Amino acid sequence: MTDDIKEKRRASEEKIARGEYDVFLCYNSKDREEVKTIANWLKDNGIAPWLDQWDLQPGLSWQRLVEKQIKTIKSAAVFVGKKGTGPQQEREVYAFLSASVSGKCSVIPVLLQNAPYKPKLSPFLKENTWVDFRTNNPDPLEHLIWGITGKKPTKVYRPGILIASLGDSPVVVSAMYDLLKKREKLTLDRVMILHPKDNDILAAYKLVREILTDVQELQSKPLDFEDADSWTNACVFLKTLCELLRNYQKQGDSVYLSLAGGRKSMAALMAWVAPYFSCVKKLYHVVSDEEGGTGEENFPLVYDITRIPTTQRFQALHPDLDHLSLVKIPVDMGQPIGEKFLSKLSSSLPEDFEEAEAMITGQTIFQEENILKVEVTPRVIEQFRALCKANIKDAWIVRNSLLRMSQIATLRGHEAGSASNSYEVPKKIRNLRDVTLHSFTGLSVPIRPIFYTEPVDIYTQPAEPVERVVICSLEREDEHGYKMLEELALALASTARQTSSIDRLSPVADPAESVLIVPLGTSPMVATQLYALLTKVEQRTIREVVLIYPQKAATIANGAEMIKKALRVEDENVACRLADIEGLADITEEADCRKYQARLEQEIERVKNECPGIKIDLALSGGRKGMTAMTIFAAQKHRIPYVYHTLITDGDMSEKIEGETTYEELNDTGLSQEERNARLFLCAYKAEEPDPYANFSLFRVPVFTADGW
Repeated sequence: MTDDIKEKRRASEEKIARGEYDVFLCYNSKDREEVKTIANWLKDNGIAPWLDQWDLQPGLSWQRLVEKQIKTIKSAAVFVGKKGTGPQQEREVYAFLSASVSGKCSVIPVLLQNAPYKPKLSPFLKENTWVDFRTNNPDPLEHLIWGITGKKPTKVYRPGILIASLGDSPVVVSAMYDLLKKREKLTLDRVMILHPKDNDILAAYKLVREILTDVQELQSKPLDFEDADSWTNACVFLKTLCELLRNYQKQGDSVYLSLAGGRKSMAALMAWVAPYFSCVKKLYHVVSDEEGGTGEENFPLVYDITRIPTTQRFQALHPDLDHLSLVKIPVDMGQPIGEKFLSKLSSSLPEDFEEAEAMITGQTIFQEENILKVEVTPRVIEQFRALCKANIKDAWIVRNSLLRMSQIATLRGHEAGSASNSYEVPKKIRNLRDVTLHSFTGLSVPIRPIFYTEPVDIYTQPAEPVERVVICSLEREDEHGYKMLEELALALASTARQTSSIDRLSPVADPAESVLIVPLGTSPMVATQLYALLTKVEQRTIREVVLIYPQKAATIANGAEMIKKALRVEDENVACRLADIEGLADITEEADCRKYQARLEQEIERVKNECPGIKIDLALSGGRKGMTAMTIFAAQKHRIPYVYHTLITDGDMSEKIEGETTYEELNDTGLSQEERNARLFLCAYKAEEPDPYANFSLFRVPVFTADGW
């Protein structure tokens, strides 16, 4: 906080300590969190508010304490939200109105942001000039302070912390900062930036530091990956963000989240946490309508900015706000992440394997220690593929067990450290020198993962930090039992140092029937790419593809028709449902987000009702980042344990595919339907066997609800 804000808050706290209140806050309990935010703003402006949750002394009569305030306090703010006034609030309002008649107290009606267009106010309240937090002009906080003190303030403070993810465009951070200051009138004294360790993104962060010179405290949290494109990286991002929010919440800070920077997986994860921390006051996105942008919702990338003269960079990093849409993402608060939630994570896992994976994700994120990177060797990948074909249930058990090995407590509390289950590899075995192999026991199937840890052995050097776990083999019990680790060491030596992310074991092949729901943007291939990977890699039997898109977006609507025709040619047994959102052209404001989520949930409910028991595959890719956030919220609400995101892993191939799969290119009259389908369903971009889809990544973004499963 700035020194001015600290001084004003100190003054208000001293008045409260003396029992000298400036205003009584009268509200419906359903609006408590929003009223608490306003109460904190009042304290930051030197006003001493009386709030029941803060100022009711335990053990004393609630009614008498309220009556005392009614007799002594000089003003009352009556808050009206979506649900109107509550029964107790009505009694308080009547008492204050009676006091106002005698001139002892002024009563100020205050409409909260969620108040209806035509709020229900008592006849007496209607006579008083109200304060309207549904609009920023005139400034509602300024008017509220004016009503309380009788003096119009010269400056109003709304201190808060902006947490922003950063990708290839520094403008998304500086533009968001400018918008929140000027349109939302926030006093952002601190900015925290989460960014991957990538040279271009580090250059973008440097530009942000240079341009946001008026921020009192600008900090960053470098993330040890290039993108949140794997289960481990997603957990690391969520753990970092949740730790920040828990600390800010303890300090009583107000936090504003921006999901504008980075790729859609990072935007989804930023939205993932928003409902579960009361310190998060708003979730925002920003979209530019200026032509010439190159990414991140039409903003110039760091490469473009560094090429322009230094004298012109200020303008590039502070774009004209008239061309920007500040999208307020609506967030419905869920159960706060507290001790009750954390205790649930230690309970036994659900029987459903997908729900168990979501629970493991929660355990991994909220463990006190660092997340271990779990990596697998080519031998494990081959063994796991064979296991998937032989017994899908065992494959799920093994995979979830391997995910749990990212938790240090799981390894330390396991008997793998005992002498009978460990083997220190002698130096003569070249590729495994300085490694101790361990057997991970206790799985409910007759399979034991063989592993080692780096940079030190977790059991012989318990005080030293461990960074990763390498799974070398999945050993199956036979009639002679399990192979001895000494016997395995020579066989593992040739491949034990060749490692890949555990995501190579994900997704597990699952021939279940499903309905694929895709939010569609300007690229038709987003839907068909995911369809191809789910059916070819995960062996899904997709019965229907549902495309959700704005009705008035002509290019997207035409792309939806193209997909429908292509699917009919690809597989005549697959239905394609065009679920357009009536009257919508784009997702650029809060009402658009609500329309999108309502349509998405309508389709989810339809599928559940028409096809009970069928899986729902929900796509993250496609459409605006605002749609990404609403997709996560819908998944949380309907207990869908993860949503799918697809990436093109080969840089050169990515550029080629992006150029060949725009709607305009695919709609070229010189392109046959066969050629069009070859592009849409990836046949034109296959790699060599044995992994024809090696150029693509199918990534499941984990979803976990704070009320558990």
